[in-house]
Amino acid sequence: MRYTRIRLYATFDDRQRRMFASVVGCLDTELELLARYGGQLRPTATRFRWTGTLVESVELIYGLQEMRCIDDGERPINELFAHFGSQFGLEIDVRNCYDAYSDIKRRKNDSRTYFLDKMRERLNLRMQRDDEKERARRR
Repeated sequence: MRYTRIRLYATFDDRQRRMFASVVGCLDTELELLARYGGQLRPTATRFRWTGTLVESVELIYGLQEMRCIDDGERPINELFAHFGSQFGLEIDVRNCYDAYSDIKRRKNDSRTYFLDKMRERLNLRMQRDDEKERARRR
C-alpha cells in the first residue's frame, strides 16, 4: 500500500497531489478505524473453552437469566445457550440443556444448585485468602 501511494504521488502534478493527499488521508483514517474496531465485526477464533460439564453451564446460564444479568433477562434461554456456546467454542444442543435442567430440578438435596453453591464457596474462600495476604503484607 505504501509503495502504491509513493508511485501514484510521484506521477501527479501539484494540484493532483493535494487532491490525492486528501483522499489518502480519508482512506488512512478509515483503515485505522477498521484496524482498531474492525475485529469486533468479524468472527474470530475462540481463545477460551469451557472445561466444565454441560450441567454446570446450564446452572450458570439459568442463574444468569434468573438474576436478569444479560439484557435485563429479556433474552430467551435458548439464545443464551447459543451465545454461551459460541463464546466458548461449544455446539450446544438446546434439547440437552432442557434435559440437564430437568435433571437439576430432580435433585433431592436441600440445595439443588451444586455448581453455583461450589462457586460461591470457592469465591468466598479466595476472598478470605486475599484478605489474609493483605493483612500479612501490612504487618
